[in-house]
Amino acid sequence: MKIRLHFLIICTLLVLGKSLAFAGDYLQIQDPQNTWNYSQGTIDTAQLTVKPQGTYFEYGLYLVFSGQDVKDTVSQYEIQMFFSLDAKSSLIDAKLWVGDTIVNAKLIDRWSAWKIYEGIVSRRRDPMVIYKNSSTAYEMRVYPLKKTMPRKIKITWLQPADFTNAYGRVALPINLMKLSKKIPNLEIYLSKDPDWNNPTIEGLKDAQFTDIDHPTFGNVLFYTIQSSDVKNASNLVFDSPMQNGIYYKIFPTSYNEGYYQFAYDPRTFITKEKKLLVLIDYNKLNTTISLNDLLAAIKSAMKTTLKETDSFNIIVSSFDYTPWQKGWVSGSDANIDAAFSSETVKNIAQYSLLPNLINAGVTFIGSDPKASIVLFSASCNERDYMQANQLCSDLDSRMQKKISFYIGYYANKDVPSVSGPNGEKYTGNEYFFTILAKLSNGTYTNISKASNNIYELANTVFNQSNGMFFAFKMFVSATNGLTYSEYTPTNIDDATSQGKSIVQFGKYYGDMPLTINMSGIFEGDLFNKVVSIDKTDINAAGTQKIWTLNYIISLESKGEINEIVNEIIKTSMDNRILSKYTAFLALEPWMTKQEENDSVSANNNKGNSGGSLVGNDIANSNIKILASPNPFQTSTTIAIEMPNTIGISQTLIQIIDIMGNCVKTFDLSQVTLTGGRIELKWNGFDNSGNQLSSGTYLLVVRSPFGVQTVKLILSR
Repeated sequence: MKIRLHFLIICTLLVLGKSLAFAGDYLQIQDPQNTWNYSQGTIDTAQLTVKPQGTYFEYGLYLVFSGQDVKDTVSQYEIQMFFSLDAKSSLIDAKLWVGDTIVNAKLIDRWSAWKIYEGIVSRRRDPMVIYKNSSTAYEMRVYPLKKTMPRKIKITWLQPADFTNAYGRVALPINLMKLSKKIPNLEIYLSKDPDWNNPTIEGLKDAQFTDIDHPTFGNVLFYTIQSSDVKNASNLVFDSPMQNGIYYKIFPTSYNEGYYQFAYDPRTFITKEKKLLVLIDYNKLNTTISLNDLLAAIKSAMKTTLKETDSFNIIVSSFDYTPWQKGWVSGSDANIDAAFSSETVKNIAQYSLLPNLINAGVTFIGSDPKASIVLFSASCNERDYMQANQLCSDLDSRMQKKISFYIGYYANKDVPSVSGPNGEKYTGNEYFFTILAKLSNGTYTNISKASNNIYELANTVFNQSNGMFFAFKMFVSATNGLTYSEYTPTNIDDATSQGKSIVQFGKYYGDMPLTINMSGIFEGDLFNKVVSIDKTDINAAGTQKIWTLNYIISLESKGEINEIVNEIIKTSMDNRILSKYTAFLALEPWMTKQEENDSVSANNNKGNSGGSLVGNDIANSNIKILASPNPFQTSTTIAIEMPNTIGISQTLIQIIDIMGNCVKTFDLSQVTLTGGRIELKWNGFDNSGNQLSSGTYLLVVRSPFGVQTVKLILSR
């Protein structure tokens, strides 16, 4: 029974995935009875609770959806919100307010949730359902919303943090706020944690948290992002929780086994001093990023990555190309502040002067063997590959020694697409910057690879300027034991090349301490490093949950295999972590038990009857389907019984493959409904007359009574 039910969930997910396809995230309200009646939704209030859980943060987002923009007071609307979370995130809880009652959503299999929700909406009751449609895409539906009746919900998820030895940061859910017709204020309630200190908000230079006692959230740090500032905010930023380059939590489940999580910055032990000449070119025609945001992001990245023992200078695009200082200065915070407050930097041109700027930088460095260039530009003027090749050649002839270029390209508006020398496609100056970075043993990063976030781009580029790992290996072990079931969400090669920390979750069996053994080659030098993790930093609440989340994500990436789906569903429901095959469902309190009983009854009454019926043919279904023979080799006869009140024109019958593609749509124009029964033959061919391979297919019958499905097995 379980195998058939879970196969049903897989197939239903594929079918629903087709019908729920959407272009990007959005928030709308729609009348389910009159689907033409819809409009953009409005979030009236938004509150975010933030609680550190080691390398993740637990976010609790309270939203109140307003019905004030609804045109009439009679219609009942469904709230539909499609939103995105980080691929390493997932929801762990959901709540719905029904009047003064808070309903905790139940986590059940997706198929049952879909059936119950659709049935309740048709009866105009109060449900909420949340699905995970892909690794990043989520869907929430709440019913009903009226002009005089707003709806309140809470969703909770685990959000991964980003680490360096200089800072820790975590992305704010600004993308959800932007879905609203009127962007609300975002109130942030941050739980105090000794590891996470001096919080600020990236993009809001004057954000100051205050210590308050809240009647619901307790003693917390509080700040409100005003609606006018929401679009400028991006991340919560803290002093780094790392000590000597590592941050970890342990959750022992017995005296010699348990779970662990850690973030490690392998660049911590590198003592090489840097000399960086920062070149800043601005072109407002090809970017949505304001000059103030660009300068603020570069300043922030410099303060978090430069040490006082490092040196820097700045040249900006202007007609005189004058360096901020005549020589190199210490990378202290005071000097960085002074540089960005200077008239030299403030007088940057609003248009690109890129070739002359680079030439000024090359001239300033001269033959200094330790100096490198960090370049930020949005220019598209050097996009022609022949022009770019000539420019690279001219720069090479001007250099007294090879200078490494670390390039951040932030063009994201009206960027032209051009062809390279072999017909390959590039955007804007991408070809020029790619060649320049390769020739100089530097790096090139497009803002699209940095989540379209200028702060992330700036941090990435400055971290890359620290130098490059040409090889890196890491092995974790337990004293008198071993570690196993490790998950490293960030690719180690990407982490070391982009200057990010390596984050890992795993289980251990043995004694403390755990040992991280690292070796590799950095800038041509061989290194070995050993770091120990003891049992002093325990995080019982978060560590096991975070490991389980990453376990589910790993399974979801392996494909839709029955045994794997079974394991995902079980693990998801046992640990209350949403997966692609489960759903959160909240019902009016008095309805919860009845709907669960109906669902169990429906599942237990599924018959085989030679047709392998696995669709939503609940006990009182108005449509019955039989396929015989099934499995079949050459053809199968499909018999469908339905009420005479349903016309053929109201029915759609299709065959769906295991990937969710419609391979066959039956032409019903010549089919007659006789005595409430129609018969179809399927010979295992698709719409184009191609013979399909052996495998499992899904017969889908859509009618005014809903969707019915039957599993068909083609065995040639």
